[in-house]
Amino acid sequence: KEVSRPTLGGTARAMINGLLDQLEPPVSDDEDDERPLEKFVFDRGDKGAESSRPEGYRVLVICGEGAATVFATGAFSLRPLPWAIRLAEENRRSFPPPPRSPQFFAAGDGDSVAFALLQGSVPSDQSTAWVEAVLAEFAPTAEVLFLDRIYRTEMLSHGVERPEEPHLCGLWTAAWARQTRAGLGVAPLRTPNVMEGVGAALLTQCEAADRACLCALTLQDGAHLALNCVRSFERLFPVFADHRPASRQPDYSEALRKVMPRVSMSIYA
Repeated sequence: KEVSRPTLGGTARAMINGLLDQLEPPVSDDEDDERPLEKFVFDRGDKGAESSRPEGYRVLVICGEGAATVFATGAFSLRPLPWAIRLAEENRRSFPPPPRSPQFFAAGDGDSVAFALLQGSVPSDQSTAWVEAVLAEFAPTAEVLFLDRIYRTEMLSHGVERPEEPHLCGLWTAAWARQTRAGLGVAPLRTPNVMEGVGAALLTQCEAADRACLCALTLQDGAHLALNCVRSFERLFPVFADHRPASRQPDYSEALRKVMPRVSMSIYA
């Protein structure tokens, strides 16, 4: 005998459909983001000065806060440049807030090596646009170096002991490798460690443009910056010697005194 099944009335069906709409709103996850794409502008400052022409420099060295900045200021005679990087007007309401412009310097009286000392980290989602704005100002043949640090506690090492200071590791483009610089003492960054932020954006864009680029990380063991951590970068002196920048007898003592440990690494945080 066939058993009749109860049917939902119109009111019950409407209630269930309304509940389902609350649980799964009829909205697509692929909605268009109407915010303008972030864009950075490279400001040359005094456009009448010869030193304000980035395309004339053969090497650009971007230094992260801490060890890399101490190395740059302690090993080279730096002359300020009027350059700056700022967010384009149409992106003024960007979130997260844009990074502060780095401070730009030339090594000595020459116009061959330029330094960019970062004044804070560049957010990962802004690093691609930030790097595009920088590289567009320099000649395609200009070499790019990115110097930063990696904390020993953050370095992933499966099956082997983590290295100790002094230790310099990194990644580089094929164009850099072709210049036979394997003897610089920069160890390959071990997997599964990855380059992030500005370093990753530089490697991606420089590889696509067949530009020579090296991203080198010095190992920092602990919250406080030690001299060995800074001196790891001295292995790169042969790169600068090719372009004869005005270097000096390295003196890192004054710069080291100005470096404060990152808040997240402080035992008092």
